[in-house]
Amino acid sequence: MVREKFIDQLGKLVEISTISSDSAANSMALDIVESWVNDKSHKLRVKNGNAEILLLGSGDLINPKVGYLVHMDVVEGQPSQFRLTHSGNKLLGRGVSDMKFSIPIGVELLNQTITGKSDNDFTLAITTDEEVGGGEGGKHLADVLQFRPGVLVVPDGGDGFVLVNKSKGVAHVWVESTGKPAHASTPWLGKNALTPLCRLAANLLNKYDQNSRQENWETTMNIGSFSGGKSVNQVCPEAVLRLDFRFPETRTVDEILAEIKQLAAGVDPTLKAKITASGDPTFTDVKSEPVRKLQQASQEILGHAIAVIGECGASDARYWARYHTPIIMTKPEGGGIHSDDEWINSDSCLTFYSLISRYLAIL
Repeated sequence: MVREKFIDQLGKLVEISTISSDSAANSMALDIVESWVNDKSHKLRVKNGNAEILLLGSGDLINPKVGYLVHMDVVEGQPSQFRLTHSGNKLLGRGVSDMKFSIPIGVELLNQTITGKSDNDFTLAITTDEEVGGGEGGKHLADVLQFRPGVLVVPDGGDGFVLVNKSKGVAHVWVESTGKPAHASTPWLGKNALTPLCRLAANLLNKYDQNSRQENWETTMNIGSFSGGKSVNQVCPEAVLRLDFRFPETRTVDEILAEIKQLAAGVDPTLKAKITASGDPTFTDVKSEPVRKLQQASQEILGHAIAVIGECGASDARYWARYHTPIIMTKPEGGGIHSDDEWINSDSCLTFYSLISRYLAIL
């Protein structure tokens, strides 16, 4: 891949402020990507809610041998961040690492496949809502469009050529409490909706707070928000406790919810717990053929096998966990994701292209 072409294309994408909620900006960026792809490519473009999905492939779009999943959307940033700048080999700008760097590379891999330099059936899949959960993009692509690649490459984790073979699942749980209003001077005449939630939170902290204090591969819990009440001198009539659980592949969303419901019932049978967002853990066997081929390509391109780790964060790859799709998650050297100093290393990006190109050739 030519460096100048890569930097030019990345710069064009960075200049478009593709915030997840801005469907027009995301559509504009997808139009540009379409213009870069060989005319012989197969295409499918779908709008679902506020999200858009673009599939570009060399053969079977829905059931390719290799899928390459990326997202166009980024988090908000300062106006100055929507311009690609250079600091040596570092390219800086909103979304360069998370994950617009991957799009020009994906286009080049697709064009390479179409022109016959690779025999693999390849589909580039781009969504526009990963940063807000992927519910209308990635989830729709997996569950409704039934996108089923033999292997799914997701360059959304594993900075510096590290293979993420597993990632934690996520469960957002809301616990709602209903009380009875009264004046704070006569609390016995009402029922404070916050009180049982405080007790439930204390019970949960007794179990999970230690896990949440240090890096580990156990279930962690974050109290995201605790809200209720309108006035300090009124007994609170309604309240909500919002929890974020991250859990390993040995647990499930249903198990997490069942546990919360059981604990809540022990505090106050009127408490209501529900899942508001969730994602399954991902797990790819390091002894599997896709991983062994990646390590072979790594030996040839990098001169060594890449390290294997687990990551606590989630990506749209979680929507393919239930379908047992092998996930190859790794990326070039970069950092500062969601910060004012987000960056990606241009040399590393070109090496990443060579790695995945070789991987497609031998898979």
